[in-house]
Amino acid sequence: MYRFTTGLMVVLFGVTLIGFWPSFFSKLTEASFTHLFHGFTSTVWIGILGVQAWLINARKPVAHKMLGITGLLLAPFMVAGFALINLDSAIRTAQGASMFAQLFSAPLMIFDLIFLPLTLGLIYLGLKHRKQSRHHAAFMVLTCFALIGPSLSRLLVNYVPGFQVTGPQTMGNFGHALWFSMLLTILCIAVIAVKVAIERKVWLSALTIYVVSFVLYLTLGPTEIWKAFVVSLSTLHYGVVFWVVLALSFAVIGLGWQQGKSKAKPGVTATYSLKRS
Repeated sequence: MYRFTTGLMVVLFGVTLIGFWPSFFSKLTEASFTHLFHGFTSTVWIGILGVQAWLINARKPVAHKMLGITGLLLAPFMVAGFALINLDSAIRTAQGASMFAQLFSAPLMIFDLIFLPLTLGLIYLGLKHRKQSRHHAAFMVLTCFALIGPSLSRLLVNYVPGFQVTGPQTMGNFGHALWFSMLLTILCIAVIAVKVAIERKVWLSALTIYVVSFVLYLTLGPTEIWKAFVVSLSTLHYGVVFWVVLALSFAVIGLGWQQGKSKAKPGVTATYSLKRS
């Protein structure tokens, strides 16, 4: 079933590179440390998961494990990078310096504040259940689904007619692009949930979270109460946010690693191959 993972990560890597090319990858020397840190850790994470999937399907468990350890060292920094970019969004909301910030920064924080702990939780569960290959794969693959919406929506608004944002008069097209991207993400999760059996509850749980987050984006996101909450977050200090989230991430990931050391449950095949569905 999870033979699709390498292909998915290659596509996601390409969409991320192309989508963020105009605003980030083509302007690395102009980017802030926060954006560089977030962009680097997230992009490398996508690459690691793609290679990990290839290694496991090529029956190279030792290399898979070694690269996995590298990924574990990167993961806390990736989560901390998410936190920094969230704080940056809160500050932009408070300043309201651009039309994009005025229209979208606060509502988008719905996704940001849900997907940050979700990503950390998925990594924890992936480690805890790493001896149950299909559950482990499901949890780890899902960590990248939160990146589909931002990457695909940027690709659409930069290149696709009907979605392109060319100025203030077409800024609303970003909302349409985000709708399309999130609905496609939800559809993909739903299709996988139907196709799998052993780990179906994992995908159904993820589907529920994504649907709820989208509904909250549409309902709570545009309200003044939510905007006031987001603005209140802008008073936090970058250093405090970074070190607190980094320490918490290391603790949670370490806990998942320890809990995953127990033997696989009876009846559960602790196999490295994911080729069989």
